[in-house]
Amino acid sequence: DLSSTSGISVTTTTTGSSVAIPGLVCDSSFYQYVGRLVTATGNWTQDATQNASYPIFDPKEPLGAMTLSAGEDCMYNVTVHNLVAGRAYRWKVTLDGTWDVSFGCSDTPDDTDCDFIAPASGVVTLIFDPSSNHLLEKLGTYESCDEYYAYASLDV
Repeated sequence: DLSSTSGISVTTTTTGSSVAIPGLVCDSSFYQYVGRLVTATGNWTQDATQNASYPIFDPKEPLGAMTLSAGEDCMYNVTVHNLVAGRAYRWKVTLDGTWDVSFGCSDTPDDTDCDFIAPASGVVTLIFDPSSNHLLEKLGTYESCDEYYAYASLDV
């Protein structure tokens, strides 16, 4: 039952468990992934771990586990470090540690990978908007990031 939008508690349809989210003020589309594993995966993992044999595009990638930014912007995100400045990377979002449902550069499941080029800082925040299923990247480290979002759903 995902009808509760009060910000107090949500019961997920996948697990049936109640998840408390203090201070959450988001529209109902945000709740569809609560209680599920939302993961950013791609070819960035080898550079992030500085290990050339580390697996890429693993739907269970622990470094890609996305967290809710509830009460802020109602999105899932993960910040990746140690990327090579100027290198092009690809990524997607998977659900529940499998490829059964994945999101790329469109609002439809199983679409193409998203692309970004790592900034000089080597730091990128990968963002998943559950209300539209769009993927975004915040390139670099900025206090105010609104103007620095690269919308992956557009041709980047």
